[in-house]
Amino acid sequence: MSFSANNVRRFGAALLLILFAGLIVYGNVYRVPFHFDDGKRIVDNPEIRSSGNFMSLKALLRPRAIVDLTFSWNYRLGGLDVFGYHLVNVIIHILNGFLVFALSFSILGRLSGGEALPR
Repeated sequence: MSFSANNVRRFGAALLLILFAGLIVYGNVYRVPFHFDDGKRIVDNPEIRSSGNFMSLKALLRPRAIVDLTFSWNYRLGGLDVFGYHLVNVIIHILNGFLVFALSFSILGRLSGGEALPR
């Protein structure tokens, strides 16, 4: 089964809906101060002060190493300004929404005997 231009437009519209929903839902978080374990994981964590702390395989295999690496990049770009940390978090959530949609679309397409994703 091939996808028509109408189906491709619907797929794109669904992605736009996910984008706008994510922006609306998380639109008020950019100036909210750090909470919960943010003090320990970000504010009081000397390891995130340098991304060089994550440049070995051993360092990247530690629990939460990728999260700490993104914190390090955020710290390098904006210090402890919460805006950057929240912006990266919102982008990650929206991208995950896209991935969940595409995966669901693919699985449901295969279960129904149709083509998985538009080409």
